Amino acid sequence: MRFMSLLFATTLLSMTAGCGDDGGGSGVSGSKKLEDLSSSEITTLCRGAQAKFNRLSEAFTVVSCTQFAYGEDTCEADAKQCIDDPSPDDTLEGEFTCTNTDNEFKEGCPELTVKEFETCLEALTKAIETFADKFTCEAEITDLEEPTTPKSCTDLGNRCPTLSEDFFGP
Repeated sequence: MRFMSLLFATTLLSMTAGCGDDGGGSGVSGSKKLEDLSSSEITTLCRGAQAKFNRLSEAFTVVSCTQFAYGEDTCEADAKQCIDDPSPDDTLEGEFTCTNTDNEFKEGCPELTVKEFETCLEALTKAIETFADKFTCEAEITDLEEPTTPKSCTDLGNRCPTLSEDFFGP
């Protein structure tokens, strides 16, 4: 499912790049290249990425729980119960941490700027949240278009194939 690929890609970007926050700006200069960031700046970006990861995790849980309950007479109640108390299968795996990020951050694609990473990460987060908002018990799931990789992320993938070639390539 393309949705899962996008979630994985976003998680990968978050962990590799550690950038962005809910407001789209981390406080680190957007024109700075990743390779030029200090450890303190990387930590600042990573903390913002944790907020994105939390938003993505919530969206994933909504889609997973609704998909599980879809088609049942009790879909709304079952989905709500699952969202309120999700099983491990209904959440993103792993824990997002901001330790030992310096080398991973700088090696992923050092020539990119903070703004490029933040733009991609925010666009992916919004695309997945929008999809999750439409994924309801009343929706015709077969008619829903899964989110596509935003152009800002496709461009990153084309420039930095080592970052995530499987998800951001042409």
